[in-house]
Amino acid sequence: MKEENSINKEGSVIYEQFSNLELIHNLKKDDEEFYQFFIKDWEEEKKRKVKVLLQIFSFRSLEEGMTLVLQDFMGWDKPRYLLNRDTKTGFEFMNENLILQTVTPDDIDWNSLEGVSERAISVAKALSCPYPILIPKYVSGQAEVIWTLNPGGSYYRDDDGFGMTNDIEVKLIGRIDKNGKVVKKFGYYR
Repeated sequence: MKEENSINKEGSVIYEQFSNLELIHNLKKDDEEFYQFFIKDWEEEKKRKVKVLLQIFSFRSLEEGMTLVLQDFMGWDKPRYLLNRDTKTGFEFMNENLILQTVTPDDIDWNSLEGVSERAISVAKALSCPYPILIPKYVSGQAEVIWTLNPGGSYYRDDDGFGMTNDIEVKLIGRIDKNGKVVKKFGYYR
Protein backbone atom coordinates (compact mmCIF):
# COMPACT_ATOMS: atom_id res chain seq x y z
CA MET A 1 0.00 0.00 0.00
CA LYS A 2 2.82 2.39 0.92
CA GLU A 3 4.64 1.61 -2.36
CA GLU A 4 1.42 2.20 -4.35
CA ASN A 5 0.94 5.63 -2.72
CA SER A 6 4.55 6.49 -3.58
CA ILE A 7 4.00 5.48 -7.21
CA ASN A 8 0.76 7.50 -7.38
CA LYS A 9 2.49 10.54 -5.90
CA GLU A 10 5.40 10.23 -8.34
CA GLY A 11 2.93 9.84 -11.21
CA SER A 12 1.10 12.98 -10.12
CA VAL A 13 4.37 14.94 -10.00
CA ILE A 14 5.38 13.74 -13.48
CA TYR A 15 1.94 14.64 -14.81
CA GLU A 16 1.97 18.11 -13.28
CA GLN A 17 5.47 18.96 -14.52
CA PHE A 18 4.91 17.83 -18.06
CA SER A 19 1.29 18.88 -18.52
CA ASN A 20 2.31 22.44 -17.58
CA LEU A 21 5.24 22.31 -20.00
CA GLU A 22 2.92 20.92 -22.70
CA LEU A 23 0.58 23.91 -22.25
CA ILE A 24 3.53 26.29 -22.67
CA HIS A 25 4.77 24.25 -25.67
CA ASN A 26 1.37 24.46 -27.37
CA LEU A 27 1.03 28.16 -26.61
CA LYS A 28 4.46 28.87 -28.14
CA LYS A 29 3.70 26.69 -31.17
CA ASP A 30 0.21 28.17 -31.78
CA ASP A 31 0.75 31.87 -30.96
CA GLU A 32 4.33 33.10 -30.54
CA GLU A 33 3.18 36.69 -29.94
CA PHE A 34 0.86 35.72 -27.08
CA TYR A 35 3.55 33.37 -25.71
CA GLN A 36 5.98 36.33 -25.50
CA PHE A 37 3.30 38.39 -23.73
CA PHE A 38 2.57 35.47 -21.37
CA ILE A 39 6.22 35.09 -20.25
CA LYS A 40 7.19 38.80 -20.23
CA ASP A 41 7.04 39.09 -16.42
CA TRP A 42 8.94 35.87 -15.73
CA GLU A 43 12.42 36.05 -14.26
CA GLU A 44 15.18 35.55 -16.83
CA GLU A 45 16.26 32.29 -15.18
CA LYS A 46 12.75 30.82 -15.53
CA LYS A 47 12.55 31.93 -19.18
CA ARG A 48 15.92 30.32 -19.88
CA LYS A 49 14.94 27.07 -18.14
CA VAL A 50 11.65 26.81 -20.06
CA LYS A 51 13.42 27.56 -23.35
CA VAL A 52 15.87 24.71 -22.71
CA LEU A 53 13.08 22.30 -21.72
CA LEU A 54 11.14 23.16 -24.89
CA GLN A 55 14.23 22.32 -26.94
CA ILE A 56 14.57 18.94 -25.22
CA PHE A 57 10.93 17.81 -24.92
CA SER A 58 8.04 17.71 -27.37
CA PHE A 59 4.51 16.36 -27.04
CA ARG A 60 2.17 14.24 -29.13
CA SER A 61 -1.39 13.17 -28.45
CA LEU A 62 -1.92 9.41 -28.53
CA GLU A 63 -5.70 9.86 -28.31
CA GLU A 64 -7.93 8.48 -25.54
CA GLY A 65 -6.60 11.07 -23.07
CA MET A 66 -2.98 9.96 -23.43
CA THR A 67 -0.02 12.20 -24.27
CA LEU A 68 3.45 11.07 -25.24
CA VAL A 69 6.37 13.16 -23.99
CA LEU A 70 9.24 12.80 -26.42
CA GLN A 71 12.81 13.66 -25.52
CA ASP A 72 15.46 14.63 -28.04
CA PHE A 73 18.44 12.27 -27.85
CA MET A 74 21.07 13.54 -30.29
CA GLY A 75 18.48 14.46 -32.90
CA TRP A 76 16.20 11.45 -32.36
CA ASP A 77 12.89 11.83 -30.52
CA LYS A 78 12.38 8.98 -28.06
CA PRO A 79 9.24 8.24 -25.99
CA ARG A 80 10.32 9.27 -22.49
CA TYR A 81 7.09 9.69 -20.50
CA LEU A 82 3.39 8.97 -20.94
CA LEU A 83 0.73 11.21 -19.40
CA ASN A 84 -2.79 10.03 -18.61
CA ARG A 85 -5.17 13.00 -18.60
CA ASP A 86 -8.02 10.93 -17.14
CA THR A 87 -6.13 9.96 -13.97
CA LYS A 88 -3.81 13.00 -14.03
CA THR A 89 -0.78 10.77 -13.65
CA GLY A 90 2.29 10.04 -15.69
CA PHE A 91 5.03 7.46 -15.80
CA GLU A 92 8.52 7.12 -17.13
CA PHE A 93 8.44 4.82 -20.15
CA MET A 94 12.17 5.06 -20.90
CA ASN A 95 14.96 6.51 -18.77
CA GLU A 96 17.74 8.92 -19.79
CA ASN A 97 19.96 5.93 -20.64
CA LEU A 98 17.39 4.67 -23.20
CA ILE A 99 16.35 1.72 -21.01
CA LEU A 100 12.68 0.74 -20.93
CA GLN A 101 11.15 1.22 -17.50
CA THR A 102 7.77 -0.51 -17.87
CA VAL A 103 8.95 -3.57 -19.79
CA THR A 104 10.69 -6.53 -18.14
CA PRO A 105 12.43 -9.56 -19.67
CA ASP A 106 9.29 -11.57 -18.79
CA ASP A 107 7.36 -9.32 -21.20
CA ILE A 108 9.30 -10.63 -24.21
CA ASP A 109 8.39 -13.73 -26.20
CA TRP A 110 11.93 -15.12 -26.41
CA ASN A 111 10.83 -18.04 -28.63
CA SER A 112 9.89 -15.56 -31.37
CA LEU A 113 13.53 -14.41 -31.46
CA GLU A 114 14.86 -17.79 -32.49
CA GLY A 115 17.36 -17.34 -35.31
CA VAL A 116 17.79 -13.61 -34.71
CA SER A 117 21.32 -12.17 -34.41
CA GLU A 118 22.99 -12.17 -31.00
CA ARG A 119 23.36 -8.39 -31.32
CA ALA A 120 19.58 -7.94 -31.51
CA ILE A 121 19.00 -10.38 -28.65
CA SER A 122 21.50 -8.52 -26.45
CA VAL A 123 19.59 -5.27 -27.10
CA ALA A 124 16.36 -7.00 -26.00
CA LYS A 125 17.98 -8.50 -22.89
CA ALA A 126 19.26 -5.06 -21.90
CA LEU A 127 15.79 -3.54 -22.53
CA SER A 128 17.70 -0.94 -24.51
CA CYS A 129 16.37 1.38 -27.20
CA PRO A 130 19.30 2.72 -29.22
CA TYR A 131 17.18 2.52 -32.38
CA PRO A 132 13.68 3.82 -33.15
CA ILE A 133 10.79 2.90 -30.86
CA LEU A 134 7.26 4.00 -31.70
CA ILE A 135 3.97 4.30 -29.86
CA PRO A 136 1.45 5.31 -32.57
CA LYS A 137 -1.80 5.72 -30.58
CA TYR A 138 -4.17 4.23 -28.04
CA VAL A 139 -7.17 2.20 -29.18
CA SER A 140 -9.59 0.72 -26.63
CA GLY A 141 -7.20 1.52 -23.76
CA GLN A 142 -4.12 -0.10 -25.32
CA ALA A 143 -1.25 1.09 -27.49
CA GLU A 144 0.93 -0.92 -29.80
CA VAL A 145 4.65 -0.40 -29.22
CA ILE A 146 7.09 -1.06 -32.06
CA TRP A 147 10.59 -1.56 -30.66
CA THR A 148 13.49 -1.81 -33.12
CA LEU A 149 16.25 -4.14 -31.91
CA ASN A 150 18.23 -3.96 -35.12
CA PRO A 151 17.50 -1.55 -37.96
CA GLY A 152 17.57 -2.52 -41.62
CA GLY A 153 20.69 -1.77 -43.63
CA SER A 154 19.36 1.52 -45.01
CA TYR A 155 19.38 2.97 -41.46
CA TYR A 156 23.14 3.43 -41.77
CA ARG A 157 23.04 4.93 -45.28
CA ASP A 158 24.07 8.58 -45.65
CA ASP A 159 22.40 11.17 -47.90
CA ASP A 160 24.51 10.03 -50.84
CA GLY A 161 23.52 6.37 -50.41
CA PHE A 162 26.84 5.19 -48.98
CA GLY A 163 27.25 3.13 -45.83
CA MET A 164 24.29 0.83 -46.36
CA THR A 165 24.71 -2.53 -44.66
CA ASN A 166 23.09 -5.92 -45.21
CA ASP A 167 21.53 -5.90 -41.72
CA ILE A 168 18.06 -7.40 -41.37
CA GLU A 169 15.51 -5.28 -39.56
CA VAL A 170 14.30 -6.79 -36.28
CA LYS A 171 11.31 -5.16 -34.61
CA LEU A 172 9.41 -6.42 -31.60
CA ILE A 173 5.73 -5.56 -31.33
CA GLY A 174 3.86 -5.54 -28.04
CA ARG A 175 0.98 -3.72 -26.37
CA ILE A 176 0.78 -1.60 -23.23
CA ASP A 177 -2.17 -0.28 -21.24
CA LYS A 178 -2.65 3.29 -20.01
CA ASN A 179 -0.35 2.61 -17.05
CA GLY A 180 2.47 1.29 -19.23
CA LYS A 181 1.87 -2.30 -18.15
CA VAL A 182 2.54 -4.81 -20.91
CA VAL A 183 -0.72 -6.53 -21.88
CA LYS A 184 0.64 -8.38 -24.92
CA LYS A 185 4.19 -9.71 -24.87
CA PHE A 186 6.72 -8.28 -27.28
CA GLY A 187 7.32 -10.66 -30.14
CA TYR A 188 9.19 -10.70 -33.43
CA TYR A 189 6.81 -11.15 -36.33
CA ARG A 190 8.62 -11.99 -39.56
